[in-house]
Order: sequence, then C-alpha cells, then structure tokens
Amino acid sequence: MKKTYISLFVLFLAVAYFIGIPRAPKGETRQDQTTKVNILLTEDLGVDSSGEQVAILQSALRSDSSLYTGPVSGFFTVTTKDAVIRFQKKHLLPQTGEMDLMSRLKFNEIYENSNGVGLYGGREKWGVAEKVAGTQYGWSMKMENDFTMGTAQDIFFALNRYRSKKNSVELNWNGSLANFAQQRAQSLTKNGGVDDHKGFREYMHNSDYRKTLGFSRVGENTSCGYRMTGTHMIEWIFAGDAPHDDNQLSERWSAVGVGVSGTCVSLVFGYNRK
Repeated sequence: MKKTYISLFVLFLAVAYFIGIPRAPKGETRQDQTTKVNILLTEDLGVDSSGEQVAILQSALRSDSSLYTGPVSGFFTVTTKDAVIRFQKKHLLPQTGEMDLMSRLKFNEIYENSNGVGLYGGREKWGVAEKVAGTQYGWSMKMENDFTMGTAQDIFFALNRYRSKKNSVELNWNGSLANFAQQRAQSLTKNGGVDDHKGFREYMHNSDYRKTLGFSRVGENTSCGYRMTGTHMIEWIFAGDAPHDDNQLSERWSAVGVGVSGTCVSLVFGYNRK
C-alpha cells in the first residue's frame, strides 16, 4: 500500500479581549477598545504530534530559512524536531526538540502578530491518503521518512497502544501469523512493492496453507516505501485511510503477527482460533 502526499487545513486561534469603557460623559465620544492577539500554539508538541498545531509551527518556522525549509505537512517529523532545536538554540532555550511551555511562549511572542495570508499560503498536500487508480485496495500518501524503521515488535506494541487509545481490545502476538507476515513482507520487498494483496489471497485460497495458520478468518494490512517508527507506521500510515484503519482497529480480530523487510510491512490478523 503506497500512499500519496496531502495537506492540512490550518486554522488560526485568535483570542479577542474586549475592554469595557465606562459610559462617556455627555458631549464626549464613546469609544470601545479591542485588542486582538494571535495565540498560535496552545499545546505541547513532540515527535508523535500531528494536526493543525504542527502545521502552524512548521509554517512559522519556515519563514526563516535558517530554521526550517521542509514541508508544511502537519506531521512532527525528525526534520521538524531539528528545526525546533535550531529555534531553541537561537533563542537560548533548552534544546529539547519539543515545543514545551517555555518554547511555546517564546514562539507565540515572536509570531503573535503574523497574519494568516503570508504565513500559511501555498502549501502542498501532505499526510492525507488518496486512492490509487487501478487498484482495489491501494492508497498512497505524501510523507517524510523517519530516520529509523520500526521493528516488528515496535509496530506490534504501537498497534496495541493505538487500539487502546481508540477503545479497542489489545491483540495477542501469534507466531504462525508472524511467520506468514514476515514471508509476505519479504515477498513484497523482492517484488518491489505492494501487490494489492494478491499474494495474500493466493495463500488463503490454498486450504492446506490456511490450516497452518490455525485461524478460521484472517486479514492483512501492507505498506511499502515508508521508513517509519512503529507509532508512525500505525498512526500515520495505516491510519491514513479508512479501510486500513478500520481493519487494524476491528474488534473481530483476536491476534496479529507483524513482518518487516526493508520498508515493507505486513500485518496479518486472525480470529476464532481452531
């Protein structure tokens, strides 16, 4: 499952403070005074953050090419972290790589008078999945790579954390599913990418092969071409489109196995073990 690149719609958070003026004496003009302040960042941001607040951060930092020249994607990637460190160094802040309270206060102080037109215009489409023409299950997304690729166990733990956040029961690790998932990941790497689940369907059509898995029903999510940590693979890539996200959150599954080969990932789900 390859994914294409997509952009986020950014909203400005503006807080208006209205100061009431006592009624003016007769013969004098009464005037209301309004002070408008743009409070751009309202929450702490780190490597797993995504959304409008991250896009605001990236847009502002991009106005200074010495800080950031990456995309306004709405995803807090490693290049965004590096930009935050440069911002913190420039302003003599602790270089944590995260937009904590101290860094947000300085950021809002510097960029509070920014108008939305110059700061947020001209963005590409990032981080939103688009259906791949000519495929039944293919989706594609424009996304920056992480520095490291998650292992099978990283992705498994990230999947269960995500399911817990979404109020879905955690899945058990299953060796048979994991072995098959690893075979699938290696096959995808060898063949140069995802296959619209063709190899998975061919395996399932063989009753002898299917019996070795020990489950009455199985399903699969696959991805190739994205070097992602476990959390980002689950919460950005597979969660990027409804069919794959619904599959990884489905309550019908009781177990899962994960395979990783290069940047190809296979998640094989199962339920009703015999």
